[in-house]
Amino acid sequence: MCNEQSAPGLEVGCFCRLRLRVLLVGNDQWKARLRLGAGDVVVGERRRNLATRSRAPKTERIESFQIIFFWKRAVTVGMGRNILSIGGSSGVGLELIKHLTSQDDSVHVASRNDNGISAIPNVSFQEYDVTRKDAELHLPESLDGMVYCPGTINLKPFGRITDEDFQNELEVNYLGAVRAIRLAHAALKKPGKSSIVLFSTVAVQTGLPYHASISGAKGAVEGLCRSLAAEFSPDIRVNCLALSLTDTPLASGLLNSGDKRTASADRHPLKRIGDPKEVAQAAAFLLGKESGFITGQVIQIDGGISTLKLL
Repeated sequence: MCNEQSAPGLEVGCFCRLRLRVLLVGNDQWKARLRLGAGDVVVGERRRNLATRSRAPKTERIESFQIIFFWKRAVTVGMGRNILSIGGSSGVGLELIKHLTSQDDSVHVASRNDNGISAIPNVSFQEYDVTRKDAELHLPESLDGMVYCPGTINLKPFGRITDEDFQNELEVNYLGAVRAIRLAHAALKKPGKSSIVLFSTVAVQTGLPYHASISGAKGAVEGLCRSLAAEFSPDIRVNCLALSLTDTPLASGLLNSGDKRTASADRHPLKRIGDPKEVAQAAAFLLGKESGFITGQVIQIDGGISTLKLL
């Protein structure tokens, strides 16, 4: 049985009574969450015990319940925000997804690899390749924020960097962001107050050897950030985080020995490398209303390496 209902803060939905057989271990107080597809969330809880089978051990009981589910096609106003994460299967992006979902935000992840992301509560996953010009995104009508996570680390002497290397850096870091923002723009504009977070590198504003290809691509990202912040204002804020070396799988080749980790840490005034959880907290801040007066900024999260020189 399914009857459409209206309630404050809900766009569309219905209440459904279902019969369900479940295996309980120990505690019979439970709630269920199901996902039917992009934007569909089913939330239910046990209401009445209909039957119990006594054959099972005391700690495990197979029971049938009548449960009442509420199905909603849109996110309720009081249940958190809709955030789009391009990438996020590891590193900073994964930490950000965990942080946002812990606050009951719904995160729509579009990435090449699932890597278990879809098992995180409040996450919906779709396969998406940022380098494909014809790639599409299936999005809710309204987005409160977007973060673009894909990046590269391809450090080589200038003479060894090919045209294909430069093009790949641009495709993943810059053109991929352009395409994703273009696809998400209408949904981001609808709330009237949304936020985009991009990522850059300390190597754009601080000259570092062997960074010619990545600093060029990320320099384009910083320019995009400032230009879109001006163009999208006041409806959409756009900011960028410029990182130094951070302890993520992407940087594993630079941190795969104790000597490398120590040398990398010593180059920073704070004598350590970046923590992805700290970066994720900064990104979450820029996505939130607490940063409502910040736009067009490139914020350095780099342990002081871009501005400090210790004597």
